[in-house]
Amino acid sequence: MSLKSFHLFVGLLSVVGCCAYGMWSILTFLRDGDVTRLLVAVPLLALALAIIMNSVIFYKHTEEEPWL
Repeated sequence: MSLKSFHLFVGLLSVVGCCAYGMWSILTFLRDGDVTRLLVAVPLLALALAIIMNSVIFYKHTEEEPWL
């Protein structure tokens, strides 16, 4: 597995994990009204967005490097 493939795979797993836990936290907040769940969900969803942006930038920078 190349560095590019590994980076994109780990990024995808991280995004899925952050979004899943963030959505679960939002649903728990809506069901129970626990504000701490909302305080957990917002940074997680922002982190998922940052990981997506990082992966896109990494892919664009390594696009012309066939050995990665």
